[in-house]
Amino acid sequence: MKTIPEIQFKDAGDLTPLQMNAIHFDTGDHSQYVGDNMFYNINSIVQVGVEYDYGRRVNYDGRQAHDNRLQAMLQVSF
Repeated sequence: MKTIPEIQFKDAGDLTPLQMNAIHFDTGDHSQYVGDNMFYNINSIVQVGVEYDYGRRVNYDGRQAHDNRLQAMLQVSF
């Protein structure tokens, strides 16, 4: 059986998404993920976009964490 070092955390701010994924493969869990994005063409060469992502996981031992992410982009085509 593969073991990993114990990770202590109080809330999602204490875990990075990479740490959350590492725990997933070693301890088993259930997780949820949702994301949405929007794009808007300002004119023929400029486009802006925004994306929101939310993820939540619960380990078999009851530990849980969640993560919110907001991303934005600006695209200029020339």
